[in-house]
Amino acid sequence: MAGDTATGDAVLNISIALLPGRTEELKAQLTDSVLELLAAHLKPVDGVTVHASAETRDLDPSYRKR
Repeated sequence: MAGDTATGDAVLNISIALLPGRTEELKAQLTDSVLELLAAHLKPVDGVTVHASAETRDLDPSYRKR
């Protein structure tokens, strides 16, 4: 998690890449669920504001796995 101790801000970005074929609605549900899960597990820290974001996208056709 990146943070700026001078301002008390912490930035957390989650990127989810899936093989193509899921609907936009399903990807949005996954993104929302991940943010909800994250919020449920982050413990508050005095003086720190967490800015969380997430994205679910399709992998590029050039993706390869071995």
